[in-house]
Amino acid sequence: MAALPRGPPPDNSGERQREQFVRLVLDSRQRLETLYTSGQSEAQMAAGKAAEFERLRQHYRQMRDQQWSGEGRYDD
Repeated sequence: MAALPRGPPPDNSGERQREQFVRLVLDSRQRLETLYTSGQSEAQMAAGKAAEFERLRQHYRQMRDQQWSGEGRYDD
């Protein structure tokens, strides 16, 4: 009979963080795609793009600080 592993269970937080980050980026990408196909003027699209990137940064910081205990593996 094989010995059971001892110690704490494996920490899957890195994988969970990666999944959350990818979802955040894919959601942002979808909103940008909608913006780019909306028929708005270039100036309106540029403003919308800037707002979306600020939204992405804000949501990332919130996720990092509130769910990941400040671990900023995607800060760079």
